[in-house]
Amino acid sequence: MLWGVRAFYYDKFVSTYETIKDMSAIACKKGYLDVGDMFISLAAMPMKAKGMVNTLSVTEIGSCSF
Repeated sequence: MLWGVRAFYYDKFVSTYETIKDMSAIACKKGYLDVGDMFISLAAMPMKAKGMVNTLSVTEIGSCSF
């Protein structure tokens, strides 16, 4: 999992779905992701508590036209 890791700071307080959608779009625009790639995101839930990471999401990129 360390191969090809790109970390981004993201400070919007929106839903998990919106966060993953935003980050996928940013990574696609920067050329880090392409259709068929797997996107892994980590989060602390609830977001406003700013605790330790307790959520992992794996998403397959179906489209890079957000």
